[in-house]
Amino acid sequence: MSASLQTIGEDVLIAVWGGTLPHIGALAVAIPHPESTPERERSSTVLQFSFPGHRDEVVARRVAERVASALQRTVAVSAGIHIPDITPDGIEAVLANTDALIENSIIVLRGKYHD
Repeated sequence: MSASLQTIGEDVLIAVWGGTLPHIGALAVAIPHPESTPERERSSTVLQFSFPGHRDEVVARRVAERVASALQRTVAVSAGIHIPDITPDGIEAVLANTDALIENSIIVLRGKYHD
């Protein structure tokens, strides 16, 4: 899996891709709840769109929601990972890699925003 991170003003644009045929299979936009504080669990509202025949919305939503909640910024994500004949173990590996990508993205973006 690969990702690119771009800040656009106070907002974040993230593209996630991988596998044998990278593409844009799903989009997600997360908007943090303004009442979220460090003392309370931070959360975000997520809007998502999946292109017909694609199942990338799980990755797009997961990245958008967690990064927006952590940084308290609007985050837009495109995701497209194609792994032919993926097994349940393969799906778990993709989700584990997604979680690592999220944590690394938050670290990089926090440095950018000096949060």
